[in-house]
Amino acid sequence: MRGSTRIMAAAAAVLAGALALPGAASAHAYLVSTAPVASGVLNAPPKTVALTYDEAVEPRFAIISVTSAAGTQETTAAVRRSPANPDTLVVPLRPGLPQGWYLIYWRAISVDGHPVSGAFTYAVGPNPGPSPQFPVPSVSATAVTPQLLITRWAMFVTVMVSIGLFALRLAIARPAVRRVPGTSLTALSRAFVICSVLGLLAIPIYLDFSIANDSLRSVFDLGTLVPLYRVTAFGRAILDLELCYALFCLAAWVCLWVDRPDRVGRSVAELVAGTGAVLAAAAVLIMPGAAGHAAQTSPRGFSLAFDWLHLL
Repeated sequence: MRGSTRIMAAAAAVLAGALALPGAASAHAYLVSTAPVASGVLNAPPKTVALTYDEAVEPRFAIISVTSAAGTQETTAAVRRSPANPDTLVVPLRPGLPQGWYLIYWRAISVDGHPVSGAFTYAVGPNPGPSPQFPVPSVSATAVTPQLLITRWAMFVTVMVSIGLFALRLAIARPAVRRVPGTSLTALSRAFVICSVLGLLAIPIYLDFSIANDSLRSVFDLGTLVPLYRVTAFGRAILDLELCYALFCLAAWVCLWVDRPDRVGRSVAELVAGTGAVLAAAAVLIMPGAAGHAAQTSPRGFSLAFDWLHLL
């Protein structure tokens, strides 16, 4: 009885950890500190605005807008990373800002590709007066547009279905064909090839739409978007997903090409190609977790394992 109680307690602890860890791992970037501080009144105008996050966000995806009560934009250059702290973004201001209130609107992209945003005010004194009602810039902070949602689902559906078709073809349909006269694996093999080709196309299309959404650019502005593909952990994970999936498709195509369903045993070439396809498919299943905060949380291996257990 005690043994059963201990097993149940251990299982409950594992499940509790699985439910708790991914919640922390999936949290997006948040603002840790600001200079100037929110609602602060300064005796002298600042030269820069500095925003510190809990992680290193990419400045090329970031927005820091500083406007006066009259609606004048007071920044003088693009957002850059602070050389003293990689988690801090800095933007220079027009020198000698007059007395009054100013609105700071910020937008940044988390390592998992999700945008976060916020706004606060500060004043240059000594007598700035009451804070006015600032209009917040209308920059969307949502990560899910209809186009992005469609491409994301297209990627996951084609990739998962192709892996399922390969497993069905290799492990279930092949032995069954030998026992049922007049049947063929041709239709199943063709369906797998078509689905795998669609998956190879869907992954980079989704990455392009995602980067375009994060950087507020057109999906057709490839000259600007392509250099941004690898600047975030999310982009690198999606590119790694494409590589692993391409290796899976190549190994699976070779496996089907050398397969002879009428033969009882499997050739060495088929076994090698099939093993390679299975290993690559396992890597493909891990990659989505590597694109999110689970891969950024220490210990990384346990975070990824708990993330998948949580999803299951």
